[in-house]
Amino acid sequence: MAVNKQPEYVVMARGMYNSHQAVVRTDLLLGNDDGAFGVYNSELKKCTTRVKYDPQIHLFRVALFHDKDKGKGNLIAGNAPASIVERGQMKPHSNRPGDRYLTGYENEHGDRVVGVWSFYFELSAEQVEEMHQQQEGRAKVMFELEDADWDEDRFVPTKLKLWAEESKDSTEEAEAEPQQEEEELAEEAA
Repeated sequence: MAVNKQPEYVVMARGMYNSHQAVVRTDLLLGNDDGAFGVYNSELKKCTTRVKYDPQIHLFRVALFHDKDKGKGNLIAGNAPASIVERGQMKPHSNRPGDRYLTGYENEHGDRVVGVWSFYFELSAEQVEEMHQQQEGRAKVMFELEDADWDEDRFVPTKLKLWAEESKDSTEEAEAEPQQEEEELAEEAA
């Protein structure tokens, strides 16, 4: 009797959010350590080619799902490496989906629909090169509402931390502030 072996489940990104902020933590090199990134095709809903990141042409895309184990306010991506998209007229941003879409529902055909929350941000060519040289792709990106008085769903990146840019001496100091922000997000989400 043949046994189908499932691929190992690897968490490639996590996120936390509340009504006015979201923090995304990802390792951009997981699944992308060869120097190329999958180019996500929104019509086909998958990556169709792999190319080197060009900040003039591309944005990074991290797609997260509702974390059913941790509950509301938590996002996760397993076995889904960060990808890139062609920027066109798009700017770094994220549009929060509705709760029903994010946590999943059954459509009129009885199919289970689970939505994804995508986050788009940019890095410089130098930052990407440094990540590859140091083989350190961990990144933390904070998103905040673009216009809290008008649009409660559109977020923009406001802070970026790359571990490749941090020296060992300054890592502890640099982690203190984002850790406090994450704790505040967790309290608000609860």
